[in-house]
Amino acid sequence: MKNLKDKPFALLGVHIGGLGAKELKEVMEKEKITWRSFVDHGNAGAGPIATKWNLASTPSFYLIDHQGMIRYKWAGPPGEKVLDAALDKLIKAADDEPKVTRRLDGDKYTFPAKTVEEGTKALIAAIESCHSSDWVEENPPAYADPEKAQKGDHVRFVFKKPITVTVLTDRLEVTEAIFANGAFLLRADGKVMRSTKYEFQKMKPFLDWYGQTLPVDK
Repeated sequence: MKNLKDKPFALLGVHIGGLGAKELKEVMEKEKITWRSFVDHGNAGAGPIATKWNLASTPSFYLIDHQGMIRYKWAGPPGEKVLDAALDKLIKAADDEPKVTRRLDGDKYTFPAKTVEEGTKALIAAIESCHSSDWVEENPPAYADPEKAQKGDHVRFVFKKPITVTVLTDRLEVTEAIFANGAFLLRADGKVMRSTKYEFQKMKPFLDWYGQTLPVDK
């Protein structure tokens, strides 16, 4: 699994054979098992985890995507080629997902992947409701500088695959969007557009999404 070290991937194990945590730790050390593992307490194969996950046989393998959905399940080892193909597919999907972060009162937050689609839709609707926009020059004032905007309260979207947004008469392929100081800063084609004067009804869903409670990044 070393080739997945820097990828959005984690390996977890669940022991259902009846060992306690101390005994499992000894086995892991002996067998040089390095991934995080848990004990499913209770009768072998009938603990709360096995019951909730409808475990029918052991070993069983579950592959969960970046949004927490079970995408693959195998009773018994699926084989290296099958597993690698499934992992490559899900890791690529996770890599292509927008990355969204927020800074608020000095703390940084990362939005869960499962909420990003909703946030992106709300972002686009809010941006496209703007009635004022202008392209930022090479030496922008502080209120229109994306780097400086990130030093204060803001929410930032980074799109590996650009999203298409229409602002007034401009059709943009946006790779980065920042909302700060009451304005949107949009990076497209190597330039930055500042958009303001949005419609409240279109903006409210975005503000509600932006203001959701999140755990502070560690």
